[in-house]
Amino acid sequence: MTCILCCYISTASIMKSSMIPLQSAFIPVFSPLQSLTSAVKTSSPSTHSSFLSNTSRKSTLFCKSTLSNKHSITCAVLLDDEDEYQTRNRVVNVLGNDIIYDHFPARPDIPAVVYLPGFFYARSKTAKINALQMQCRRKNQTFLVADYSGTGRSKGDFAEGTVSRWLSEIEAVLDEVLDRSRNKVVLVGSGIGGWIMVHLAMRRPDQVVGLVGLSADPDFTEELLLPALTDEQRQTLEKDGMIDLTWGYRNYPIHKALIEDEKKMVVL
Repeated sequence: MTCILCCYISTASIMKSSMIPLQSAFIPVFSPLQSLTSAVKTSSPSTHSSFLSNTSRKSTLFCKSTLSNKHSITCAVLLDDEDEYQTRNRVVNVLGNDIIYDHFPARPDIPAVVYLPGFFYARSKTAKINALQMQCRRKNQTFLVADYSGTGRSKGDFAEGTVSRWLSEIEAVLDEVLDRSRNKVVLVGSGIGGWIMVHLAMRRPDQVVGLVGLSADPDFTEELLLPALTDEQRQTLEKDGMIDLTWGYRNYPIHKALIEDEKKMVVL
């Protein structure tokens, strides 16, 4: 077993606080994952991304789930796409919001790679997602990624987004497209996705066989965000229910609901 946990989180801390079975925090070295580092460094977009950006003709196809009927699924497909591997823009309704996800099925006998995006990042906006998708396709390994509610193409208000809500959405997507008893998964969490991935591992120890953190931010609201706020920002958050924080070249809306929810979601 080789640990590929590349983040601000120690395996020992996870074991101590959440009692995840040891095998859930380490990743068997499958051939598709041996090239993970080089895949993440790839900056060019996938062929699917190029295809999407150059195509204006679209149609809608309504589908049924073969695994579960408790969520309705709508599949959006491109008329010009002859590639059976192309299964973008599927929809599952969770708590009244349409959650958009991409599912590229491949070999069922090796774990699927499930990417969990960072805070306020759409699934199609980062090179990491495109690189992982390409690598999984080369190795014939299933790849799955979704937009949280309020981000990307998914519906919903970002102000209502919390770790517990986004966790429920990812679980709904997993239940729609994978057989929990047969399909194992390796979770790749970036930023806040690393927080969600730890909770998924705790809730699904029978399905999750590996964790990969990319600048993972478990407990970031308690450990990093709140201590860094000024008194004025705290007062604004309490009064208005939200504040806008600038980090790098982006503005991040931070809502009180997010912070209150995360108090019960700490893992370290």
